[in-house]
Amino acid sequence: MKNWTGERLETFIFTRDAIEHLHRYAIVNTYIEDKVVLDIASGEGYGSNLMSEKASFVYGVDIDSFSVEHAKLKYKKENLEFRIGSASEIPIANDSIDVVVSFETLEHHDKHDEMMLEVKRVLKPNGLLIISTPDKLYYSDVRNFHNKFHVKELYKDEF
Repeated sequence: MKNWTGERLETFIFTRDAIEHLHRYAIVNTYIEDKVVLDIASGEGYGSNLMSEKASFVYGVDIDSFSVEHAKLKYKKENLEFRIGSASEIPIANDSIDVVVSFETLEHHDKHDEMMLEVKRVLKPNGLLIISTPDKLYYSDVRNFHNKFHVKELYKDEF
């Protein structure tokens, strides 16, 4: 097991952040039933695994090869596949995804335009993007907090 930094959610550590992440995945259940889903920045795979209970198929994509290999070992299902890739270079075919889920990803890179173009490329016509990112005002400014893992945080109006 890699050393836990506190930034990626790991299922063996139960915190307020874990509850928030689980809540986000519970909300998407309505939108993913019998759909092909892409989970961008899938991390250790817990969210992709949860969504595979409702979705017809889930791809979990993450830039960290260790996390992807860990997810492949931990979560083995016929309708679940993990791949190494970035949000700006998604290793998925054009027009093949019904729903893209991206929770707390944008702030970790500065290739937002490239990511949105990739999301558009992989989504089927009338596909759905479900995305979240922390509001810089409340996450960083008000708390006078700096997250060393965040590259480009957005204010609500920028998002």
